[in-house]
Amino acid sequence: MYKRSLARMCKRAQKLGGAPDIKDFMLFAYDPSPWKSELYLAVTKEIPEPDIVKLTGTYVSMVFDGPYSGVPRYIKTMDEYLDTMKMKPKKYFFCYTTCPKCAQKFGHHYIVALSEI
Repeated sequence: MYKRSLARMCKRAQKLGGAPDIKDFMLFAYDPSPWKSELYLAVTKEIPEPDIVKLTGTYVSMVFDGPYSGVPRYIKTMDEYLDTMKMKPKKYFFCYTTCPKCAQKFGHHYIVALSEI
């Protein structure tokens, strides 16, 4: 599912002149439920399209080294950290820095967690 959605997003960003270089590529996922995901692709310029959003606000980030299946544990870790700072998370976004094959090749699977506060 992600593969086709990502291909469409990249093609559209390229057509509209906002596609990032591969070195600047960032894709964040927000999963409001086990059956629904929203993908957010970073672009290089503002694109005036109705379904393109601009994320604004204040965020706290952490980097984890582990599998996708560890996301509930990462959320718990972030919740505990935010609690020490008297902050409440509104929403979590995750950026997977490597594909599964690359993670296996390099021995690490870094995941960036962003929490909107």
